[in-house]
Amino acid sequence: MEKLLHIFFLALLFGLAALPPAHAQLAVSGRVLETKSAQPLPGVTVLVKGTSTGTVTDVDGRFSLAVPNAATVLVFSFVGYNVEEVPVGNNTTFTVSLIESVDQLEELVVTALGIEKDTRGLAYTTQQLGGEELTRAKDPNLMNSLAGKVAGVTINRSAAGVGGSVKVNIRGNRSASGANQPLYVIDGIPLLNSSPSQPLNAFGGDRNTAGRDGGDGIANLNPDDIESINVLKGASASALYGSQAANGVIVITTKRGKKGVSRIDFSSNVTMEQPILLQDFQRQYGQPLNDDGSRNTTSPYSWGPELSGNEPVVDVKDFFRTGTSLINSLAFTGGTEHAQTYFSYANTYSEGILPTSDFKRHNFTLRQSTQLFDSKLRIDANINYLTQKAHNRPTSGFYFNPLTGLYLFPRGADFNQYSENFEVENIERRLMGQNWAFQEPTQQNPYWILNRNASDDNRNRIIGSATLKYNILPWMNVQGRLSVDRISDLFTHKIHATSVITPENGRYIREEQVQQQFYGDLLLNVNQQFNNISLSATLGTSINDTHIQGETFDSYNEGLHFANVFTVANLRPGSTITEISSRRQLQAVFASAQLGYKDVVYLDLTGRNDWASTLAFTPNGSYFYPSVGTTFILNEMITMPAAVSLAKLRASYASVGNDVPLFVTNPTHYISPGGNADFNTEAPFTDLKPEISSSLEFGADIGLFNNRLALNLTYYNTHTENQFLRIRTSSGTLYSYRYINAGDIQNKGVEAMLNYALVKNDRFSWTAGLNFSRNKNEVLELSNELDDDMVILTEQGSTSYSSVLKVGGSFGDIYGFVLDRADNGSLYVTEDGTPVKKRNEDGVLELERLGNPNPTWQLGVNNNISYRGINLDFLIDARVGGEVVSLTQAVMDQYGVSQATAEARNAGGIDVPAIVQETGEPFAGKIPADKYYGGIAGRDGVSSEYVYSATNVRLRELALGYQFPASLGFVKNLQLSFVARNLFFLYNEAPYDPEISMSTGNNLQGVDIFGVPTTRSYGLNLKVSF
Repeated sequence: MEKLLHIFFLALLFGLAALPPAHAQLAVSGRVLETKSAQPLPGVTVLVKGTSTGTVTDVDGRFSLAVPNAATVLVFSFVGYNVEEVPVGNNTTFTVSLIESVDQLEELVVTALGIEKDTRGLAYTTQQLGGEELTRAKDPNLMNSLAGKVAGVTINRSAAGVGGSVKVNIRGNRSASGANQPLYVIDGIPLLNSSPSQPLNAFGGDRNTAGRDGGDGIANLNPDDIESINVLKGASASALYGSQAANGVIVITTKRGKKGVSRIDFSSNVTMEQPILLQDFQRQYGQPLNDDGSRNTTSPYSWGPELSGNEPVVDVKDFFRTGTSLINSLAFTGGTEHAQTYFSYANTYSEGILPTSDFKRHNFTLRQSTQLFDSKLRIDANINYLTQKAHNRPTSGFYFNPLTGLYLFPRGADFNQYSENFEVENIERRLMGQNWAFQEPTQQNPYWILNRNASDDNRNRIIGSATLKYNILPWMNVQGRLSVDRISDLFTHKIHATSVITPENGRYIREEQVQQQFYGDLLLNVNQQFNNISLSATLGTSINDTHIQGETFDSYNEGLHFANVFTVANLRPGSTITEISSRRQLQAVFASAQLGYKDVVYLDLTGRNDWASTLAFTPNGSYFYPSVGTTFILNEMITMPAAVSLAKLRASYASVGNDVPLFVTNPTHYISPGGNADFNTEAPFTDLKPEISSSLEFGADIGLFNNRLALNLTYYNTHTENQFLRIRTSSGTLYSYRYINAGDIQNKGVEAMLNYALVKNDRFSWTAGLNFSRNKNEVLELSNELDDDMVILTEQGSTSYSSVLKVGGSFGDIYGFVLDRADNGSLYVTEDGTPVKKRNEDGVLELERLGNPNPTWQLGVNNNISYRGINLDFLIDARVGGEVVSLTQAVMDQYGVSQATAEARNAGGIDVPAIVQETGEPFAGKIPADKYYGGIAGRDGVSSEYVYSATNVRLRELALGYQFPASLGFVKNLQLSFVARNLFFLYNEAPYDPEISMSTGNNLQGVDIFGVPTTRSYGLNLKVSF
């Protein structure tokens, strides 16, 4: 029966025949190795079966033991590995390979507040990944390495390249005003993860600046320092974090020193990057003609006649360079019985595909652990220091973007005269000015932008933490933690004179910001067994205090006294000077308790009460967040087939909050530059309440064949109410806006995780994993006081794209213009064939829903195959459903540089049924290509014609490596691998990568506006241990 079930699951998953498990041993004298890596295992217990005679292996995995003559079997055991029993016989030397135990490795996971718990008793689903998953095919931002590996988690890369932010969404968007990003917790301590800047609109940032991503906090960590990551997805899993945990929690455990181990680990990862997805450009038609028949060389458009074939045509691929990334990491681990040390240094250097764009980062980590007073007192101290610099970090949007001038450059014009001479002498002004023929605010000479509109981002960060844990009794301990996290950011943008939308003498932007977070908590932990009853409980309190200070200097309004002198002293009077100073504090008390009966039935209860400073001046300063869950281990309650290793049912309910913005309950007035009063226009919200997310979750965990096959199924339903909404007030009132709590956003869905150790023996192993998730998001309720009954996430402005919340729709629905059509579907056009935009009954252009960028469902399939030291890992990732918009393609069509416009001209026009709106008569013949695209293209065109399916399937990750034998003298471990990320798409219809996010906020989702193309990376990864 068991073999038949094996064959069934293999056929279902991979269409392959089942291979029987093997239990072999490898005879090498006096050494214990790990099967997969062939690496020595220190600390393995070696016992003579049936006796107390034994020893443990040393740092090289070696052992020696005096065995009684009557001994027949040696037993080898180690945490996380299957126990091996080896007959003694006449042998005197042994080589034993231990195999990882899927069952044991998943017994303990790190949960909320850094508390380790047995997965058997968890009433909610979590998913844990080891550090190897993050460093196998390394990415400078470790969160990008989670993409496709965790069910229910959507990860979108930033368009800013290396060092950029990442948008992580767990089980759908919930908050109309919050960031919808999870809380990151490092070794039990919340991480400061805000970004100093994100793009605001289609053009870029505030005050006509570039769309800048200032990076986030999680990207600062060294991936090689990570021991494991555990994703707490639902409200029940994260309820102990209260108002910080509405969007889930990602718990990160870092490495520490180990007892009895002295080891040096070195890794070097070098990869090259190339664009994987570029726009399609035409090379056939050039600039229009003048009246005398000559080329109009000052026209930025490519709607002229065919080229002769001898004219130069810019090749966009030649502009991009081959990017390189080099990550070197060195770590030392050592420890005795009472003191352990971990030290690491990592250097990251990257040159992006955009010329002049580079990134440098240095990470230093020191962690010291000490046990005193017979190990009753444990002291753990950790300090991390980071310094990084980014030059010309890629931007998105129309302004100060080198890709607009590159992509729109007329076909047939000589690009070399601008690339090789991006600046020319301006004799009248006695300075070097921009060399560019086309005077438009949305485009400049790309090389002028890179060299004379240069930007620099500098960050210094230090994180220090200390933990003291004292065992009062064998079953009770008290623990205290303190942490300080300080980030100092400096951004400068030096825009030279003669740049577009820039004052005469140039523009200087300087932004300085310091963020500091202080965190402290005190916990009392109890673990006690009362006959058949087990109790695990925690009682604690915490404080989280965050302070942000910053200054911005910007000569946008008035410019500079002296051209191209970029100092604060050179700013003219009237320049923008902004100071920010904000502080928020969150205090809490919390408790959790897990009761178990015979280790088969568990009841989980948690409660947390928060006091938030943002709720000052209201009667609602204190909020309570509860959770309850239960678990049943059915296979130990009732008789089940022998193939069933685990059958677990779980259910939970929880309520968590979401903090609100600062200064809403008591808005303040400001003093603007020049000493003028800037009066607040928003009414105080004295009855403000935090958003509340209530979640119900049901699930089942099933293990078969001694847990070689593990299945996890989950259903959840979350309602987020008390949305924080901004309402326009009626005329005649003192304030222009006021705030209310209203609305209900629902997320419900299913998740499935399947892991199968198909084959596992000392020579060959094959483990396959599959994760699936489907989330349905719906806006159930808002407020009838809203303008147009919707919440605007991205303002339309002078474009054809907007994203909104509207009742009956989903979070972030894309709205835009559509074509006007007759009842039979024919286009309405003008007499010359120009398509007509649809208007409402009042003759006003009206936006309509075009789609939603979020996937309907996601699937990740991961395989790990190992044979005699050769390891192959690959991940195929699919996101199915959703829609995206490309304003890049729309503007390219407007300028006539896209391949689509050339094909239309070659075909003699666009052949679609059309009706002349003025006469009601059918339009004769094909619609001329220039008229058709003149009506639909451009940033303010008909966006419905630039909607694409967001469905994509890709080979996300590949690693093929060889583990060299362990007998290399002082080298304990040596592994060399070929690694690749985003190697190719198996399916994609959009003209860009739908996963690239212009912003990590709620705005600008599902739209591409001249973002840097996504890249494939490939290279080598070397790991050596001494």
